Amino acid sequence: NEFKHIGPVPIEEKESLWKRFKTASDKVYFRRDAHVKEVNQKLNESLEVKQVIVNTMEALATFASDKIKEWNTKTKEALELQKQWESSGPVARSKSKDLNKKFWSSFKTFFNNKGIFFKKLDEERQANLAKKRGLVQQVMELKESEDWNSTANKIKELQKEWKDIGPVPEKWREKVFQEFKEICDQFFDQRRNSFERADKEQEGNLTRKEKI
Repeated sequence: NEFKHIGPVPIEEKESLWKRFKTASDKVYFRRDAHVKEVNQKLNESLEVKQVIVNTMEALATFASDKIKEWNTKTKEALELQKQWESSGPVARSKSKDLNKKFWSSFKTFFNNKGIFFKKLDEERQANLAKKRGLVQQVMELKESEDWNSTANKIKELQKEWKDIGPVPEKWREKVFQEFKEICDQFFDQRRNSFERADKEQEGNLTRKEKI
């Protein structure tokens, strides 16, 4: 623009001067175009990478399972996708906002679903713990009974019911089980000792009767 607005030059210099200026200008434009092409190529490559990440993250957002191990596996995948997303290159501004929205929306949805699952799981385990503590109380009330056969059958039913109850919070699992087991063992030990005493008494009676 500046070149065009400068006044005339000697006629014999006009053509060669213009050619020199145009050649230099063309070199600048060529370098500019090569740079833009390279930048656009990188942006397109990054776009393809990010699109794959978005698609994978969107699939994770619909994940559902009732198994802790599977949720933990998918969580590792989600966090790995986050690393890939943050390390992937930039994309064109016209695409960036939409892609970011899709990725982070799916990312948040996955972890929100995970939170709901573990909250429900914790509630179920707390309910199971309450049920098992109830069984501990029931077997505690039976342990001193000497109605051996009837009580043994009741305790066996409680043991079966215990097995049918689902898991409890991990920190209480061993404690509540040991408490229940010890009470059951105490009753059956007393029952066995009573039977052994009865057997010995019967053997003694047999010996005495044989003598008579």
